[in-house]
Amino acid sequence: QPGEELAARKIPAARRRGSELRPLTGVTAIQPGPADVAVSCGNESFTAGNVVVTAGAWTTTLLRDLGVPLEVWRKVQLWYDDSTCDYHMDAGCPVFGFHTGVAEFVYGVPTINDRGLKVAEHTGRHVVAAPDAVDRSLHPGDHQRVETLLRPYLTKASWRLKSHSVCLYTM
Repeated sequence: QPGEELAARKIPAARRRGSELRPLTGVTAIQPGPADVAVSCGNESFTAGNVVVTAGAWTTTLLRDLGVPLEVWRKVQLWYDDSTCDYHMDAGCPVFGFHTGVAEFVYGVPTINDRGLKVAEHTGRHVVAAPDAVDRSLHPGDHQRVETLLRPYLTKASWRLKSHSVCLYTM
């Protein structure tokens, strides 16, 4: 995974600067104090001058008591058949994005493999109450809205849906 490779390259530099990394550690509480931050991890706790939280959608629960106003949004990515290769990277199709209205932004990634053309809506939101219980199924509105917003721009798209995935935005 590209993100994991980037993180792996940054770890030695973080350690040289005095960081202590605790990957896959279940943090149960973070409590800022006047000079440092107390972190609880089940039966263990420690203090640090600074803490970097990389808990994704679970950050909302972890930071709720600190008054950090975060929401988790359910976002759907869609892959469409591009067997004609009209939207293939090798045909010169770039990564693209369109502001289609005041509060509408849709984007896409050209076909780079047999998965197809990837598109999604960045705007809009469906707030998720519990990240562990997110509905990962595809609903009709998930793809119909994106197709409607992109149809004027992607005039050669087949709109034959191949697959989807659901991710979580923490905003």
